[in-house]
Amino acid sequence: MPITQVEAREATAMPLATQSVTHSVSPRRSGTVIASERSTVAAPGHRSTGRPPTRRAAADPAPDPTLSDLTGILCHVTSEEELVFESVRARVESGDYLDERLGPPGIDTEGGGAFQYAPDGRLQRMYWRGTPEYSEAHAAGLLELLPPLTPASEDEVKEFEAHLGRPLPSLLRRCYLELGDGGFGPAYGLEPLRPILRVLREEHPGWPEAWHPMAKVLLPTCNWGCGITSYVDVSDPANRMWAIDPNPAPQDDFEVSLFPQHFGLTEWLRRWIDGTLHQPWLLQDPKTGDWRGATDAETGAVLEEQY
Repeated sequence: MPITQVEAREATAMPLATQSVTHSVSPRRSGTVIASERSTVAAPGHRSTGRPPTRRAAADPAPDPTLSDLTGILCHVTSEEELVFESVRARVESGDYLDERLGPPGIDTEGGGAFQYAPDGRLQRMYWRGTPEYSEAHAAGLLELLPPLTPASEDEVKEFEAHLGRPLPSLLRRCYLELGDGGFGPAYGLEPLRPILRVLREEHPGWPEAWHPMAKVLLPTCNWGCGITSYVDVSDPANRMWAIDPNPAPQDDFEVSLFPQHFGLTEWLRRWIDGTLHQPWLLQDPKTGDWRGATDAETGAVLEEQY
């Protein structure tokens, strides 16, 4: 069913709701109705500073770690990974494992927000984790439990790793083998293995030349909508997270839309569990003119202004 405009103004309903003339992080899906009772907030980084951007090529893949490097990393990471994995497992088993949830048909449909049509034609409000509306709906018992997930098989994981040419990060591997073949986690959930494989085979070879060093080591983990995607660097012992936000990037300097984040996969999932993970977004530094990912402080300032 096509998207229907209820009001002339459009709401950005994701936790990091930033919007300008050329960029909106509000997710849209078929059958979604958008309405708004409040104005949107323009992200500071999505306003042009008027200064020419500084080109920054994507970094080369991380060099192979030495044994001493791995020893120091593993001593800390193993226990941290276990704690994060068990927390993710608990959320999956609770049936509350996606950030986007639908309310009951015909309930809480007054006022602004985002909606989807139920099979019977009634509206269902859409809620996103991290918003006051989600917390209220969760407390009121309006969010039904999500169905059990089916994990990937050992053969599917091995086939994927054979194409990759290296093992999956241990935490990610356990998530696929023990919890589900995608469909849970931040934003719209972790991507299933087969779609990731298709992306690696069909899309990454067409990446801009500046990104070629990263094309074989960045795995897409989840989509946030509006072309924004999170990636994990499987060549990095810390499994650093990267992101693409194509929306504010200059047309003649698109390469800047790929940028590293300042935490790894384990921290990324921990933040999701803690409710402190926000979608990545690209901004132009107001002082240097460089394009980069928003910091935690910049994201927090936007959220404080919005909520």
